[in-house]
Amino acid sequence: MLNSSYNVKKSLFATICNVLAVGSCAALAAASTAAYGADRTRLGPDSPLALQIAGAAFETTEGNVTTVPETATAASLNITVVNPEGEGYLTVWPCGVARPLASNLNFTAGAVVPNGVLASLGADGSVCLFSSAPTDVLVDVSGWFDGEAFEGSTPTRLVDTREGRGAPLAPTTPSTPVSVPVASLPVSGALGTAKTIPAAVSAVALNVTVVNPSAAGFVTVWPCGEARPNASNLNFEAGQVVANGVIAPVGGNGSVCAFSSVPTDLIVDLAGWFPGDLFSGTTPTRLLDSRGGGASKLGAGGIAEVAILGTTLSGGSAVPATARAVSLNVTVTGADAPGYLTVWPCGLARPNASNVNFVAGQTVANNVLAPMDGSGKICVFSSAPTHVIVDVAGWVNAETQAAAFAGAISKRMGDTRTDLWLGGANQDSDRDGVPDFFDDFPLNADLSGDTDGDGLIDLLDPDDDGDGILDALDDLPFGSGVAGNDSSTTETQDSQQGEQTQQRTNSAFVVSAGSVL
Repeated sequence: MLNSSYNVKKSLFATICNVLAVGSCAALAAASTAAYGADRTRLGPDSPLALQIAGAAFETTEGNVTTVPETATAASLNITVVNPEGEGYLTVWPCGVARPLASNLNFTAGAVVPNGVLASLGADGSVCLFSSAPTDVLVDVSGWFDGEAFEGSTPTRLVDTREGRGAPLAPTTPSTPVSVPVASLPVSGALGTAKTIPAAVSAVALNVTVVNPSAAGFVTVWPCGEARPNASNLNFEAGQVVANGVIAPVGGNGSVCAFSSVPTDLIVDLAGWFPGDLFSGTTPTRLLDSRGGGASKLGAGGIAEVAILGTTLSGGSAVPATARAVSLNVTVTGADAPGYLTVWPCGLARPNASNVNFVAGQTVANNVLAPMDGSGKICVFSSAPTHVIVDVAGWVNAETQAAAFAGAISKRMGDTRTDLWLGGANQDSDRDGVPDFFDDFPLNADLSGDTDGDGLIDLLDPDDDGDGILDALDDLPFGSGVAGNDSSTTETQDSQQGEQTQQRTNSAFVVSAGSVL
């Protein structure tokens, strides 16, 4: 693909600059940046990104290739921030509506933080991502909801003990668990319209965050009215800010309860709900704990098989053969080295995706909506020796005529470390009005920069990368190589799957894969 759009932009501004006085060039370069955006290799406060889920292609658990339909309403994502420049938070929301007062991840400088997110899709089938501090971000997708399976909401803050919202103005303590009423609650739908959660709602999708806990501890979320289970949803150290996605079954009184083992401020954001019987919740049940019963750490490169179907759960029930996927909380603790976990259906090749990233000694939990293989098992891989804990909180039943969940092999759709950003054929990642397929810089470029450092800004430089190939003939004017085949960049168009793969390396921000996947 020739760099037509870039050269048109550049030619336009360069022509105007040459006609006017030379002193006007800097102002025109600034105007160029304002018109076309600054370098958006990283997600940041001035550079939100969109990811179009509808239209993207995936491999199913049966080995077939399928495309996310335009009728999809939500997607199961795993979002990971890598090496942020400062303290901050990340928000995921349906594109097309105002960014809400809610967060999905909280992080500190240099951290690696994952979180599972059930994200509602905008009217065009996309999700938007915002970060309050510049950071690299990874986005893995493992499935989507279609029809009436899942009713998404614009993320809504239900509880914030720092403000007395939905709970007393005081940290929650072991003796004062928080009760969160959700049944019959009026909220804003995914597209901004007024909605009411049904009185008979079966489960809700939440993002639960602890802020400044007094000591190391854990949080458990469960249906009010039932005994608190031996399971956890978040694990944390003193003073941390830790978030996790939770698919929470609703109690008979229409509420969800949250317990903390130590005093801490607590935030609860709503992401949506399951209105019918597609999702069956259960009191969280521990399926795997390598710390006890003669078990040992999962070794580097080790794989644990976890049987789901037929396993007896709390209350004596079992996951039925009709289940398509399970809602899990996966925790690592006592890791010997930095690494990552991947959860996928056993019997299939392990995907290039991750569910939990961790450092030595860290305890990290993450919500995973995991499709199972034909025998009802999921596999867990660890790149470094660590204890692994797996709790189940419910399952997605077989599709009905009106609702469906499509589980897929987890696929990496976004990685700003290499500018990998996949999506539907009509995706416009930087929202500049130019679809990615026609935009040579889908995450935006800054024409006022000086790529080859020759003292001539790219706006006026006929050979931006100094490779001897004029930009008008160079498919990749920001990288060295031969015309039409610049080795620093790979661009391929997969016409069968209808998606575009764009991978570019920016040496200033690349984080070595190493222990982070």
